[in-house]
Amino acid sequence: MIVKAKLILVGKSPRGPLYSINLPEEEDYCICILKSGDASILCYGLEELPFEEYNNQEVIVKGLFIIVHGSPAIKAIKITRAE
Repeated sequence: MIVKAKLILVGKSPRGPLYSINLPEEEDYCICILKSGDASILCYGLEELPFEEYNNQEVIVKGLFIIVHGSPAIKAIKITRAE
């Protein structure tokens, strides 16, 4: 799926100052919220992706839609700045 939204970085898994999450993965990931209007969704991806570089900016995220502990989320594969 492809989503255009504002990326708000919240930290790295499994625990950050704003959340506690157990992702179904072995590795550490960056965690963010993608926000567009009143809608928001949890998003996570490998630390190599530019989460910190694009914090608080409009981005386009290409990723997989998944359910994590009963809640929708996106596992990011690619992040680019929205133009």
